[in-house]
Amino acid sequence: MSIDLGCFPENIIGLSQNDCECFTIDENTSISGFFLDEAEGMNLRILDAVNDCESGSLSEMMKWARAEAIKITKSEIMKGISLSKNVELRLPNWSGSIGDTSFSKTLQVNKTMAGLRQVMKPLRGGIMRVKRIATTFSGVTTFNIGLYDNSDPVQLNAFSVTTQANRTKWTDLSEPLLLPMWDRGKVIQYFWLFAVNQSNLPKDAPVHCGCGNTPLWTYPQQWFQVTQARYNWSQWAMVAGVQGNNIDDRVNWDSMTDKSFGIALDVDFICNMYQTLCEGGHDFDNDPSASDLAQTIRMKATELLLGKILLNTDISPYTSQNAEVLAQIAGQQRADFINNVADLVTYFTMPEHISEHADCYECKNASGFRISGIYS
Repeated sequence: MSIDLGCFPENIIGLSQNDCECFTIDENTSISGFFLDEAEGMNLRILDAVNDCESGSLSEMMKWARAEAIKITKSEIMKGISLSKNVELRLPNWSGSIGDTSFSKTLQVNKTMAGLRQVMKPLRGGIMRVKRIATTFSGVTTFNIGLYDNSDPVQLNAFSVTTQANRTKWTDLSEPLLLPMWDRGKVIQYFWLFAVNQSNLPKDAPVHCGCGNTPLWTYPQQWFQVTQARYNWSQWAMVAGVQGNNIDDRVNWDSMTDKSFGIALDVDFICNMYQTLCEGGHDFDNDPSASDLAQTIRMKATELLLGKILLNTDISPYTSQNAEVLAQIAGQQRADFINNVADLVTYFTMPEHISEHADCYECKNASGFRISGIYS
């Protein structure tokens, strides 16, 4: 499963459809139908005149402006949404350890495979970022912890760990592992499993402390609340220790326990805010916000290019004669960009649109209280 961290492809606006051989532009595709050189104030001959070693070729300048415009547009819209008084985060981001590392004795394991099982809350845009894996075992060996899910029979990944006798050992991942929590409405489960070695058994470290209002495994009715902040991962996922023999039948293993089988995970639970704007792409035929997004990006890219033209010291005769007009157009593009961003923020914070593509945000009612839904 892949994670789309933006769904804003580069060719959301194209560079140019101009087929004149006097200009070298190596891209002429646009999924929105909008092209950068067709915006007001754009003139390929002016742009081509200012290309140099510092500014780059004509295509490189246009690609730079488009890439910057995409980043700025996404950032400004999401800033507007986050500051809106009409919405709030559905779940606060959480960072910490899943699984305690305290123990009192060695755990007896009578199966061939053991580890952690996670049932993820089906949150569109939800991501679990895994940074480290802890092992708390009785001996010293090196082995692999395999990562599996509940839909693919093939192992997704494997992580080599080396244990220390009767101590907790943290192993850093070479790079953070991003795992999605949403798969078109399906409940995603992750299994962190190792082959049991009777010469190096896990300690009896628990998934949670067992004190107060602590989580209980009640899958498939899997959601619960806890009051202790260190267990707020339970708002994002259910976790339990699990063991079994046939790894291909792991989804049917029923030996869930509050023991972690010596594994803990250092994770961040976050929601991909940018997915609020789109999920998997844009529908330019049926979604009015898609065309607005493309035009807004073109406005910012136009402003950036005009700024580069006006700041260039090697001024062409056309630029010098029309500098005031070009500056006015750049200012108008900037003003139109600001207005469009405000309109898009209003659109995406409407009750019917705030959860259209992702479940990161939810609406507040007029009194400022949350409006709960099936993901609350």
